[in-house]
Amino acid sequence: MNSSAPCESGFIALNELIADLKGDSDDIYVGVFPSGVNFGSFSGCASNGVASGQVGSALLLAHEVGHLYGRPHAPCDSTARCNNPKGQDSA
Repeated sequence: MNSSAPCESGFIALNELIADLKGDSDDIYVGVFPSGVNFGSFSGCASNGVASGQVGSALLLAHEVGHLYGRPHAPCDSTARCNNPKGQDSA
């Protein structure tokens, strides 16, 4: 997922900086930030060929790395559990 459209502006800026560090590498780069940082309604994001999220959130970062491998969101049937994410896999 190389589009930054689903990410909020703070993540777009962070992921652009991480992508600069990545350069032309095919490796996956992941950036983490402290839990006190507020990036709006998102807690992680994959864009610009990198992922970022809150430090200590292994499941969140695994989720974002999945997007780097082209995986969309799983379908959601409970807004209390997953808030009906955009870009769900119709299959």
